[in-house]
Amino acid sequence: MNRAALCLTGLLVSYLITIAALFIFSFFLYKLRLGDNAMKAGVLGIYILATLAGGFFMGKKVMQKKYVWGLVMGALYFLILWVVSLCLPQSQGDMGMNTLVAFVMCLAGGMLGGMVS
Repeated sequence: MNRAALCLTGLLVSYLITIAALFIFSFFLYKLRLGDNAMKAGVLGIYILATLAGGFFMGKKVMQKKYVWGLVMGALYFLILWVVSLCLPQSQGDMGMNTLVAFVMCLAGGMLGGMVS
């Protein structure tokens, strides 16, 4: 399997984990009536978990320069996430501190996943 197909498969794995985790997390947010800070922390944690899994997947498949491929996976995950968020009507399109933190966490999660694979 070539690298592009592996990247797409890794992104699919990451986004499937994101969807499942967001459904579970939203249920707990609703039932426990958690606040804004808990919501932001939970979503950021889901991003880290998803990119960690994608980086781990890439590291297992590529078998060389695993951390670089994990980093690429985290960057692609964030790029897609950011482009989709720009298409939403309530998006301001600015690169605020929350966006920067999410970017760094996606990169770190992907790279860590690649390193531990």
